[in-house]
Amino acid sequence: MATWGLALLKGVQFGRLKAQDRKFHKQFWAASSLDSAAELAETQPGAAARVAQAGYAAIQVGEAPHAADLSQAINHQDRLERALRQQIVRERRSLETGLAVVASIGSTSPFIGLFGTVWGIMEALKGISAAGSASLETVAGPIGAALVATGVGIAVAVPAVLVYNYFCGA
Repeated sequence: MATWGLALLKGVQFGRLKAQDRKFHKQFWAASSLDSAAELAETQPGAAARVAQAGYAAIQVGEAPHAADLSQAINHQDRLERALRQQIVRERRSLETGLAVVASIGSTSPFIGLFGTVWGIMEALKGISAAGSASLETVAGPIGAALVATGVGIAVAVPAVLVYNYFCGA
């Protein structure tokens, strides 16, 4: 349930962000000047707009008269690249929230299923011992029920891993 819930939330988040970024890119590249593009970035939502704001702010820091500090000693291109990289990292972190839960579900559920299978087999062996018979009818039912736990663990893990891989690579 958690995997499907997070997959749905992330799908909506990624879809909304892609639409916002597409709209912003069209308007940004159609802007008549850098200043009008910067004003556009301040009014638009989305990751691309925030990255553009960070870049514009980095450019403005170099042009504004400030007391001499380390950021002034770095050339404009380095300052711009650093500001853009930092904003991209912030955007990536916000997009990756919740994916650690999906990764944990994907990596632990097969082991939980295996644990359930081992527990079920132990219970089945106790039942066989109590019955005093090892016939196929006595063994097959409890062992089959115990193996269901492994199947459930794998059924939970596969979608979780697929969801994680999709959103990490998207």
